[in-house]
Amino acid sequence: MTKKPYSATRLADAPAWFDASIVDPRRLDPDYYDPVLTIADSLLRKGGDLNWKRLRQVARVYNFGAYELTNQIHFVERSTLGAVPYVTVTNISNLTVDMETVPWIDAETHQLLFASRCPAGTVLLSIAGTIGRAGVVPSFLSECNGNQAIAKLTVNPEEMDPHYLAAYLNCSVGLAASAREAAGAVQKNLYIYNVEELPIPCATARIRHSIGNKLRSASTSELRGSFKVPSQTWNPLSGAISMKPPVSPKGTISPRSSVWRCPDGQADSGR
Repeated sequence: MTKKPYSATRLADAPAWFDASIVDPRRLDPDYYDPVLTIADSLLRKGGDLNWKRLRQVARVYNFGAYELTNQIHFVERSTLGAVPYVTVTNISNLTVDMETVPWIDAETHQLLFASRCPAGTVLLSIAGTIGRAGVVPSFLSECNGNQAIAKLTVNPEEMDPHYLAAYLNCSVGLAASAREAAGAVQKNLYIYNVEELPIPCATARIRHSIGNKLRSASTSELRGSFKVPSQTWNPLSGAISMKPPVSPKGTISPRSSVWRCPDGQADSGR
């Protein structure tokens, strides 16, 4: 029997009722309870085959808000001996780091910003400006650095695959979860404790690694096509479960519609 997709309407378009048990006394902002933004949290509470967990359970989240050190950052040419890429939010593109636009810093600055070093395989998540954009430090970089607008996620390889995680964070469900956790009176930001609470679908190891391997082996041209960011053509929650790319976009937030649709999280896990 084919299961009906989960659907939700934005709070701005229709009133919504919700169980008082989900009210967080620390978050009384209405958007936090928007039915579209609570999809991931609802699926986590329901459980199911995807084995949802909080991000803190599958990865270490860290950042280095060294605003006072900004004037001590020395940018150099890429060809400079010991130069290291310094990733900003705008350099996270197509689930990776855009090496064509990333600025470079000297070895001394990299050492100064030791707490924000990012080895290959680190997932980078934007937490200021454009919220929720994610990418993975490519394997050909032994290490890079990143500014304070990016959270660094080091996954537990027994629990998570970095490329699978980045793909999920960039899909409509993951982006909605990040938008929900963002807070701020003037400009919203994600804080480390918000990032740690993000709901993550922990599919079986076979599914996680299959998705991760496809992304790792994809060429730059393929990443710019089939795995476009934000994910408008592929959704881990709809296409990955059957291990086949969907024929048409699924699980996306249409710019012309306030209705969001995704599977109910109980799909075949491939076990």
